[in-house]
Amino acid sequence: MDALQIVFAENKCANIRIDLTKDIPLTILGKYPSLQKKDRRICLHEIIYAEDFPPLADVFNEIVSGRQKALNAHCRVLVGNDYHWIYLCCNLRKDTFNKSLHLSGTMMDVSEYFDSSQDDMVLEEVKKKSTERINTAEGASISEILGRDYLCRIQEAFRLNDGIYSAIYDTEGNFLCSENPDERQAPQKKYRFSKTEKIRYNHQLLASWTISGDDEALINKNVPLLQVLAQTVSQIANAILVLYNEMENSKKANQQLGSNIEQQILLNNIYTIILEKKDSDEALRTVIRLVGEYLKLDRIALYDYDGENGDTALAKEWAQHTENLHGETRFSCNNYPELMSELAYCDTYFSVPGFTELENLGVKSFVVSQLAENGKFTGLIFYETLYDTRIWTNGDKKLLRNISQIISTMLIRCNMDNALKAQNEQLKRLAYTDPVLDISNRTRLDKDLAAELEKGATGVAVSIKITNMRTVNEAFGHIHSDALLKKISKYIDGAELKGKRVYRFSGSVLMILLKGSSPVQAKEFIENLISRFRRPWLINGEEHYMEMIAGAAIYPDNGSTDEDVYRAATLSMYRAGEYGRNSYAFYACEFERDTNVNFTIEQRLRRSIFNKMDGFSVEFQPVAYADSGEVFSLEAAVRWHDEELGSIPPRKLIKLAESIGIDSQIDNWVIDKACAFCREMIDFTGNPSFRMNVNLTAHELYHSSAVETVRSALQRYNLSGENLVIEAPERAQVRSYNEISPALGQLRQMNVQIAIDDFGKDYMSLAAMKNSYISIIKMNASLFVNVMDDFDRMALKCVIALAHERNITICVKHIEQSYQLEAIKEYDVDLLQGNCISPSAGSDAAKALFTPCKFEAEAAKPQMA
Repeated sequence: MDALQIVFAENKCANIRIDLTKDIPLTILGKYPSLQKKDRRICLHEIIYAEDFPPLADVFNEIVSGRQKALNAHCRVLVGNDYHWIYLCCNLRKDTFNKSLHLSGTMMDVSEYFDSSQDDMVLEEVKKKSTERINTAEGASISEILGRDYLCRIQEAFRLNDGIYSAIYDTEGNFLCSENPDERQAPQKKYRFSKTEKIRYNHQLLASWTISGDDEALINKNVPLLQVLAQTVSQIANAILVLYNEMENSKKANQQLGSNIEQQILLNNIYTIILEKKDSDEALRTVIRLVGEYLKLDRIALYDYDGENGDTALAKEWAQHTENLHGETRFSCNNYPELMSELAYCDTYFSVPGFTELENLGVKSFVVSQLAENGKFTGLIFYETLYDTRIWTNGDKKLLRNISQIISTMLIRCNMDNALKAQNEQLKRLAYTDPVLDISNRTRLDKDLAAELEKGATGVAVSIKITNMRTVNEAFGHIHSDALLKKISKYIDGAELKGKRVYRFSGSVLMILLKGSSPVQAKEFIENLISRFRRPWLINGEEHYMEMIAGAAIYPDNGSTDEDVYRAATLSMYRAGEYGRNSYAFYACEFERDTNVNFTIEQRLRRSIFNKMDGFSVEFQPVAYADSGEVFSLEAAVRWHDEELGSIPPRKLIKLAESIGIDSQIDNWVIDKACAFCREMIDFTGNPSFRMNVNLTAHELYHSSAVETVRSALQRYNLSGENLVIEAPERAQVRSYNEISPALGQLRQMNVQIAIDDFGKDYMSLAAMKNSYISIIKMNASLFVNVMDDFDRMALKCVIALAHERNITICVKHIEQSYQLEAIKEYDVDLLQGNCISPSAGSDAAKALFTPCKFEAEAAKPQMA
């Protein structure tokens, strides 16, 4: 007895499962002790009466296509040696894990019922055929065609621009979606500016894409991107609509295949794959594999046409076994003239016995179809057998032509999706790359460091500043200096160290992440980099000796957030700058305290100046003749005492004032106080030639207002220019002579004497002696004490002699010890100044040094130039 005989002998009804696969297998469920497991599975098409199969096949077709969810049919089935009328009542189900479709229900033997029934409505229902068609996308909305998720994702390109709101609206102006998938209606906020692009299918409006914002320049900057993306969406929508129409046409063609349920199931599975898979490349690979397995092929290969040389390049490939994959990636059309001749007359060629042109590729039989886009040849698709020669039936030919048409349309979508992916990658790259140096930018650094800290990774952040880049920029221009900085950054980027990545932080500052590196490795890396900076950098034939400073911060020890790490690294970098060029420092807590102290001093200093120079005072130190010890002049020196901080050293005060741009306010106040005291001393001593020395910072001399400040003070206190000596730092003379020279010239025209301060400290420029404005040169006592040999001694005497030839007075200052005074006596100097001569003091103490009689001798002494 066969399986159905056993089942119907015990019961006229049985539980069954029908799988919607190639052979339509029917599985008998339930407990039948005499029925073995292997006998429970029966191929349905093998036991159905031939005349009953076509209408039943149409019902299966409707179920596979999704238009019908249940099976209610009568058919004749072979049970033993006789046909019995069977009633099938099943519902569509989906497996939990593999999600394959199947029918689950009952099968009932109704032969006895049919014998007693002359007319049955159920039987008539079986014979009906569905006349429904696959719906085309004609008239569908953009959301139905592309899906709301896709429309939200493509708008994410505008997330990179703060201040831009992107949204897509339907043809009636109703809100569809924005870049935020959770947003279901347009925001209430009204934006001042907006730009709109239309999304169309042929000449039919599908939707409108609008970007809005309050910054018109930002909106205009992003209009090209909006146009490109809107055009891309239109093209993809057009391709999908073409695909839908092709599916409808294919459906019509496949309905002409009659009762071939296997091909119908294959095509409907292909349609399902196309509609359900979001990744077009994955969908195409799945379809190729499905076709190859169904037709029992050995290999399918797709080639893209290369218009330059007439060859085709392998784009995608499937093979039943890996050893059947192509070794060659190109197919030269010129090497196969017979095949090309056949394809000149048809879009698809089916090989026939005796065609041997592809035997060198190991192909026994094949079908080759031309692929086209908008009527233009774009490539070839080969369906191949490698072991057996196959005779292609009419059914095969119709099916493969149809499949080739579908694949050609799928390729259009793949190409569009790939172009969009490439465009998005380019946008992403631009968002995370510095356009000048072609390395990662601050945005990429923020993401990378935040990710490192979030996962608890360790490493070192190194901040590097090229300190003399401004000099190169001023001499050669921005393009040259950018090329130089790019070469330096590329060199650092190419240095071998695992986990290293270079970013442009700002200006000429680079930030380097050494992921997973220890402090020892970071130290070695920085020292190697400093060694490279001791050699010149060659750009456009020009050699540049560049200087750098570096600071390192260990994360997460020196910072738990990216901003904390940046601050620690840059703070260390600027501290390294205090040690000199080509220096580096690792972060230490002391840096933080020093920074806080400096910040406190700055705030207290600004408050003191705002409160009418509260805490400021002026002390005066005599400048005496070297030969007689008589007082030549008094030098006014500013002092600042804060209630909380105490007394701040003058050098630190002036340096801080210069750095925050308030040195001119201090200079103006000192000039006023010095001139007021000069007037007081003239009245006290009766000496109209009394002199007062006043220091001006380099910054003050850059401004023409310095001359007006001096002139105003002289007039206010009824002084002549001869009563004032202006001291300018030597570094101002050397670095910015052309900028301060006009100011010095105007002061000299007012008979104000000009002294060069700190001559020889950083520079010993003989050009200062050529300057006709200079009357006095002030040199530090350390120059006379630290003489190394006879050459140094002779050089110093030559400088003094040259100054005297130019009628320039030599003053030695900062004489603090008696041994310094002894060393200076060897040289022909004119004036002396320092605590060893007389310490600085307030106005009352300074006035006590003078009486009218002390100046009788000086009145007879000839005045210095």
